[in-house]
Amino acid sequence: MNCKEGLQEFLEANKEHIRYSTTIDNLKNTTKFFIDELTGNYESENKLAVNTDKQINIIHTHEIIYLEASGKKTKLHLSNNKCVEATTGIDSYEIKLTGDNFIKVHEKYIVNLEYFSKFNFKNKPELELINGIILPVDPDKKNLIINYIENISDKI
Repeated sequence: MNCKEGLQEFLEANKEHIRYSTTIDNLKNTTKFFIDELTGNYESENKLAVNTDKQINIIHTHEIIYLEASGKKTKLHLSNNKCVEATTGIDSYEIKLTGDNFIKVHEKYIVNLEYFSKFNFKNKPELELINGIILPVDPDKKNLIINYIENISDKI
């Protein structure tokens, strides 16, 4: 659930406890402003500065599908089908993205778990992303991914 949905759910659940000393339109506008402020703060906290050979890119972490080690550099594959090649190694991104729905599934790949669609674990563990890309999974990470899937299932 994102911030807007959570706040709207809260307001709906507690509407009988909110005093209306203004018009409904004013309340809606104030609520919209409050929600926009909260989501704006959330989005500014979830940005990543990515150094390339020529510039520094500011990327929202929710736009990153996966990161791929490429020698001493890292390729960030984005939801807009673009790829940004960073001059920084993948290990530094693993540290920065810990706890933000990202998991290092292989020595070469960090995946945003919001973008995966299938986990094949019979022979060679593989993760399939929503764009059809299939990435190998280190056998040591298999249980971590299964736990993530079980947590999703519990919330449904």
